[in-house]
Amino acid sequence: MPLKHYFKGSGYKVMKSMKDTYKDEEKAESVFHATANKRGMAPKSKSRPRAKSPRKSGSSKSAY
Repeated sequence: MPLKHYFKGSGYKVMKSMKDTYKDEEKAESVFHATANKRGMAPKSKSRPRAKSPRKSGSSKSAY
């Protein structure tokens, strides 16, 4: 996912700030993505979406 999709469109600024802070590009990227994941900004998976299974209406009887 492009950086512009993170942090409400300011992903490039946040990445630059982290690179300035950590001096190591790999560490900065790691922290950037960890922060985005923690805030729920993880990129969508590229797998195909599952088909929704039809729910049966009415009463459901438990086998227990």
